[in-house]
Amino acid sequence: MSIIEKYFPFVDDQITFQEKMAAKYAKIPYRQKLHLGSRDKFAALKADLEAINKKLDEQSPGATAPAISQQQSQQLALTPEDVQGLPPELLSELSISTSDRAEFDIITLINDAGGLLTLDRILIGLFRKTGEIHKRATMTSRLYRMGQKGLISSVPNRKGLYATSQVTEDQGQASEN
Repeated sequence: MSIIEKYFPFVDDQITFQEKMAAKYAKIPYRQKLHLGSRDKFAALKADLEAINKKLDEQSPGATAPAISQQQSQQLALTPEDVQGLPPELLSELSISTSDRAEFDIITLINDAGGLLTLDRILIGLFRKTGEIHKRATMTSRLYRMGQKGLISSVPNRKGLYATSQVTEDQGQASEN
């Protein structure tokens, strides 16, 4: 039941009530007209609610266009390889934020470590590279967003382990040894 459907019985009850009141005051045209007008407004409200409910059903997650895949998302996000070797004039025209530059640093660290790195090693590597101390919670959030963009992936069933390519659970376990 959608959030809108739960109001249908109330509106139906109001329509029925207004019809009963109109019948009760059949001998008083003024009052009968008021109740019939209210009934018509409730009937219009129900029609509008049904139309909205139908549109919501059509736009439900299962009915919408498929979400952007990780590969498509990765094509949208810039990587260090995309901007490497570009002239400064072109780099100044690109919309690369400081956040993007930090992501580039993280990707480079992971790649330099063989494509797989723990959160602790990322924090240490960023400190050595930039001199900045990053909060663990902030870095976890950043890594999650990078994963959503398809720039990195977390290793299944391994907390705090990130890769620049898809890694299976078995590969993540092997990296432990």
